[in-house]
Amino acid sequence: MKKLFLGSLFALCTLLMTSCLDGGSNQNSGQTYGVIEYVNGKMLVNVGGGTYFYSPTIAADFSVNEGDCCFFDFVLDYDLAENADVATTGYYTVTTSYYSLIDNYYTSSSLRDTANIDPQELVVQKIESLSSYSTIWPMIDKNMFLVTYHEGILKGQTQRFDLSFDANQEPEVVNGENVYNLFLRVTKETEGTSPSQSGGIVNAFNLNSFLYTIGTKVQSAGKTNVKFKINYISSLNDDNTKAEWSSSDVATYTFPTEEE
Repeated sequence: MKKLFLGSLFALCTLLMTSCLDGGSNQNSGQTYGVIEYVNGKMLVNVGGGTYFYSPTIAADFSVNEGDCCFFDFVLDYDLAENADVATTGYYTVTTSYYSLIDNYYTSSSLRDTANIDPQELVVQKIESLSSYSTIWPMIDKNMFLVTYHEGILKGQTQRFDLSFDANQEPEVVNGENVYNLFLRVTKETEGTSPSQSGGIVNAFNLNSFLYTIGTKVQSAGKTNVKFKINYISSLNDDNTKAEWSSSDVATYTFPTEEE
């Protein structure tokens, strides 16, 4: 399985680096998330906000498929001949020296029993803030890029992430706002070897089922957005039979005014 492991706070700070205009040149550089799409037969990276990048490096990788989620660095040279008529082509050509594919999971409308603890259940220390999606942790084409923090992950260990929700749930009122709940479960699939490491793991979750099921109901009530939070197991007792649950802060997804 593909896995982007941040490993340390330093790595996270690097990951959060926003794009910047290079001094004295007409270039923009940075790091970002993206979703692979084919547009008119060309492999592009949707980086959100209606912006598309064409990276020859990523496009040349035959293991990359439509719908894949990724994290990559880029240099955007506005003076490049290929970027002379973006209004016509619909994308910017960028150079890329590093990219990593990110595991992408579907969200299930069948909620797992929160009282039933898997013997291989893993604890999540915390979830990166969800209230910053517009600037830091983006939602691209209904794919939510989520960072979870863990301790004691062994080298070579693999784990599975499951996000589910109750399709018939009633919203919880938080600070006067209706907020819907999703539940994240992490289970170990294969053992690893020492040494262990701690840090953040990046995954993408396709929220289409949640936004269709809950979002349609919210929109029909005249709302322009849906608010949600993610609940996760933050501690387990000694024999892994009982869990303590915590929750993220509240995220807001604003419905697009027209289909992209």
